[in-house]
Amino acid sequence: MATTPESIAPSTTGTTTGNTTGDSTGDSHQVHTLPAIIAHVVDELRARREAHAARLRLMRELSTYSSAADLDDLYATLDRYDGDPDAEQIRAILGRVRAA
Repeated sequence: MATTPESIAPSTTGTTTGNTTGDSTGDSHQVHTLPAIIAHVVDELRARREAHAARLRLMRELSTYSSAADLDDLYATLDRYDGDPDAEQIRAILGRVRAA
């Protein structure tokens, strides 16, 4: 999905988001300044880089399990976590390891 300024921060024209200034009226407008948008983008990119690095580490670690017995043991352990997104990611990596 392409990142556009609109997907990063909502429009600032007439967007009522609740109390953002600490007053009790609840009708103040949320303002997104350029530095705030840039900080958000930088944080998002940092999080993506960290997630990518973690996936690469996981792939390297799991690639060390190459015997059928090791892989079967790992799959048996993953069966306890059916539906868990992390377990699904590990299953996908192990599938590539087994195919290699």
